Amino acid sequence: MVQYWRLAGFTFLKYQRISASALRTVVKEPFKTKAETRGTAVFNYTEWKEGKALRAAPYAGKD
Repeated sequence: MVQYWRLAGFTFLKYQRISASALRTVVKEPFKTKAETRGTAVFNYTEWKEGKALRAAPYAGKD
């Protein structure tokens, strides 16, 4: 089977990001709110200088 995303010149991750975005736009409420929250990533960001951690801060970003 031919991967059409590959023929279009996309990487798999780009194809998946486009597909997820398209799906989120057509989903109806209340499922739309749940789908939008799944697109949020939360992680800790730590600044380092000379081998020592300066500060750690949580980061919540949207993909």
